[in-house]
Amino acid sequence: MKTLKLLARSIRENRRDAVFSILYVALEVVCECIIPFVMAKLIDSSGVDWSSLLLYGAILIALATAALLFGILSGKACARAGAGFAANLR
Repeated sequence: MKTLKLLARSIRENRRDAVFSILYVALEVVCECIIPFVMAKLIDSSGVDWSSLLLYGAILIALATAALLFGILSGKACARAGAGFAANLR
């Protein structure tokens, strides 16, 4: 327990990046979990209406782009937090 407290104190100024990393990963997972539901809705829609096809396609592209963006931001925040934590630990 004493070691855990020592490690927790070493994160200091990198706490913001650590919290944002967790937040970005959670948002990425939410976006990626919504995609199958949108695909199911697209498949279940009756008939081939081009306007609904384009709408669902745009929604899928937006969700995939958002998931990609959150993944990139998570990687950057995690790298900054990890490097700062390691520097403070030394």
